[in-house]
Amino acid sequence: MASIVSCFSKFCLTLFLLVLFHGSTNAKLSTNFYSKSCPNLLPIVKFIVHSAIMKEARMGASLLRLFFHDCFVNGCDGSVLLDDTSSFIGEKNAAPNRNSARGFNVVDDIKSAVEIVCPGVFSCADILALSARDSVTIIQCSWTFPPGLGRFIRGTYNWTSKVYNIQGTDIQREQHRLFICSNKAKKLSEGNWIR
Repeated sequence: MASIVSCFSKFCLTLFLLVLFHGSTNAKLSTNFYSKSCPNLLPIVKFIVHSAIMKEARMGASLLRLFFHDCFVNGCDGSVLLDDTSSFIGEKNAAPNRNSARGFNVVDDIKSAVEIVCPGVFSCADILALSARDSVTIIQCSWTFPPGLGRFIRGTYNWTSKVYNIQGTDIQREQHRLFICSNKAKKLSEGNWIR
């Protein structure tokens, strides 16, 4: 059990550093971004995340992982939530996320609840950030920084870079070696990955 907690703590720290240094926008993020436009945003997110974790304990880790998958390649832009359409291949069902990333239903519940109270004023990327933060605090891992809010979707989306730069759960030895080599461009070494 201590090994799982230690591993999860390392993952939290890695995610924190990734988000802190990678960034998703040039805009200044703020912890009180929605204080006037949607003051009930934070309690709504926390309530729904808490309810989801009480129903299924793994959901906290799943929401944190979903945030990681969103942020890893091109920054925290909410693109992991995109569905396929007739003219667009979304990221949600891309190979690395299919049968792997979970928690979309919780994020959809949050978006629906917030849309009723604050129509059209919130960012889905911020919903992901808040759900990850609340997941970590609810399962009593330490998230020591308040996430800056105010993310906006870029208007461009590169499906190929997202799909080919993040791995799913089925990495074999050779795939693992290639994965480590491909991440040198991201300035990530094998030592950055938890085993």
